[in-house]
Amino acid sequence: MRVVANRPDYEHYVRLAFAEILHYGADAPQVVERARLALEDCYRIAPAERRGVLAEMLGLLAQTQMRELRRAVETGPVPRATTTTSTKA
Repeated sequence: MRVVANRPDYEHYVRLAFAEILHYGADAPQVVERARLALEDCYRIAPAERRGVLAEMLGLLAQTQMRELRRAVETGPVPRATTTTSTKA
């Protein structure tokens, strides 16, 4: 019996690492910014043959940022939390 198993490649791991982060963290500017910085760092040090998927993820990130910006403009500013101070009598 012979078993053939497909091993994930570099592109698979990059997509796995960033796609869900961008999907679920799209509305958190800190998450998007840190993902962008990580992708840019990876792109900067990656060999040329591995930069394609990183550029793809950076493009997806830019699309995500634009979508969230449009959503924010359409829905208006997020209400700020109000703080109240209680005084003890």
